[in-house]
Amino acid sequence: MPEGTGFLDGFLSKAKKDIIIFSASLVKSIVKKYSSILREITVKGVKVYAILSAGKTHDKDAADYLDGAGVQIRSAVHNKHFIIIDRNCIWNCSFDVFGNVPAESFATRDENRTAAEEIIASIKEIDDDSGK
Repeated sequence: MPEGTGFLDGFLSKAKKDIIIFSASLVKSIVKKYSSILREITVKGVKVYAILSAGKTHDKDAADYLDGAGVQIRSAVHNKHFIIIDRNCIWNCSFDVFGNVPAESFATRDENRTAAEEIIASIKEIDDDSGK
């Protein structure tokens, strides 16, 4: 898998409503690589949330890149590595999207609205304006 942006760019840019990214860590150089595509997405009106692990110290500069891209940062107790696009497409990653990505990393994709909603329900801070 390519470091930073890569195969996910195409999937992220197709989002119409929201993107929820669970990441336990932030690495400034990785976040910086994602910031331009995230900015393009938020400018189109897509809500992007970064759910960071509570209780961990996160790089302030990396968080500032997310904030500058229009990403809404939330904190929750978790160690998840999911990306949920439009509350339906779930990427289950073996790595932190905003962290270091080891060479042996992988991600699987599933289209499952029920599973996506169950994951989202575990995080109370996300606004539910999905238009159901």
